[in-house]
Amino acid sequence: MVRLLTNTLFALSFSMFAVACGSSEKATTNNNAPTVEMRPDGEAIIGTWSDGTTTLTLGADKKYSWEMMRPCGAPPCPTTTSGGTWVLRSGKLYLDPNEGSDEVIKYNLDQTTRSLGISSSSKGKSWTLTGR
Repeated sequence: MVRLLTNTLFALSFSMFAVACGSSEKATTNNNAPTVEMRPDGEAIIGTWSDGTTTLTLGADKKYSWEMMRPCGAPPCPTTTSGGTWVLRSGKLYLDPNEGSDEVIKYNLDQTTRSLGISSSSKGKSWTLTGR
């Protein structure tokens, strides 16, 4: 009888310990974390992208402006500006400037960090631009 009573008390205290420990563990969720609504590239790429020396603006009206500051000895440095129309097709950004020939740009859009990586074979350069 004493053994039965001891085992019962042991089981009861163990189960109370397990319940107490289990209830203190709460699932934590970070409700303050920013959420990013993923949109199609054709919508998400619209805006102004810059790295400080290069600024690319892609408008919802499918017009673009591209301003590049050339390196120089002392500011203000000269800038080159071009503009025209743009379209996304087959995973590439096609720029049709008002003057000159079309340019095909490889791009990588990261909507989470609002960064746009572009690579121009005609200019022989790559840029990582941040959305404003």
